[in-house]
Amino acid sequence: MSVRDRSTPDDDTLVCVVTTQDGREVVVVDETGSVVGRRALEDADATVAPARDGVAVQAVRQGLRRSLDEEVPYGWVGDRTVDIPGGRDLLVTVTDVVSGETRWEQQVPFRLGNFWECVSFVDGDPIVDIDARDEVAEPGLVGITGCGVSATFSDSGVRLDDPAADDRVLVLGPDRYLRTTLNQGDRPSSRTSSDVVLDAAGEIVWRVPGAYLVPRASLEADTATRLVASSKGLAAYVPSGQELWRSELEPDEVLVQAGGTALVAVRDRLVALDLATGEQLWEQETEDRWTTALAFTDGTDAVLWSHSQGHPDGERTRTTAVDLRTGETVWTVHGSEIREVVLPVAGQLVRFGDAGLGGLGAAGV
Repeated sequence: MSVRDRSTPDDDTLVCVVTTQDGREVVVVDETGSVVGRRALEDADATVAPARDGVAVQAVRQGLRRSLDEEVPYGWVGDRTVDIPGGRDLLVTVTDVVSGETRWEQQVPFRLGNFWECVSFVDGDPIVDIDARDEVAEPGLVGITGCGVSATFSDSGVRLDDPAADDRVLVLGPDRYLRTTLNQGDRPSSRTSSDVVLDAAGEIVWRVPGAYLVPRASLEADTATRLVASSKGLAAYVPSGQELWRSELEPDEVLVQAGGTALVAVRDRLVALDLATGEQLWEQETEDRWTTALAFTDGTDAVLWSHSQGHPDGERTRTTAVDLRTGETVWTVHGSEIREVVLPVAGQLVRFGDAGLGGLGAAGV
């Protein structure tokens, strides 16, 4: 079994940011464990995130740094709130670690949105930190968040978010992205239609007639069928925008989309649908107080990692493989660790928990 979730990268290198006695550096390791690139970080104020394809993302505030004495203590006096002083723009640079070549760079202007973006804690005391920022690199995207700065870029440096909106960008496939507005309701079917599909240039190629349901785990061949939830139920569309089929189901999310099957969560049920026709293949009730938090697939089975909320026998986590077409349980691994998670590593599932780590094989052992 070779499994993946939606974010599993197709990359044979690992980029690490390490701290030594001489400072920080970025190191690239290949699949054999050999170091193939190393580069020192000269800017002490820069925040750096490793990314795929042997690159590192660096974010640096522009202009003169304000002294710590000028940071404004946070607090309320009656109905009065503390004003945020003007912040600094952020320069985002993506660099090839081996060659030192700059792949691209973009400037993100300071634009204050949520007050809490600028609140941090020092010795337990909340203060306003106008230089707070963070960056996250995931397959296909570079995301920037912080005090007065928020942006999402493609691997090639195209800005994909809307600076005037509270939105999120997801990768749908090669040169295809979903931009979706946040905070629109608890259920996808209740959301207003504001999702859009973007191309590599960041241009809108499809205005989604509802909420685009991006699967937690998928195979690329199966994601050509686009599943959309609206007040009219669940519908499937082909890339041209033509409706393929429609169902009365009101799903919460799509867990897996692979093997010609869509496995969807509908309140207290799991329902499998044929992607080509919308025909229901099987359904199962989910156990009370159990929540499916992660999903993976090899194209034949859905591997679901679930956690309980106070299970009576003390069981905290469970990993189950289910045949996508029949609903048959292939294997189950029970766990009792409070802090445990399952992640895909090089096509294999690995359990991380308080007791250590271990791999899950084809039979779950």
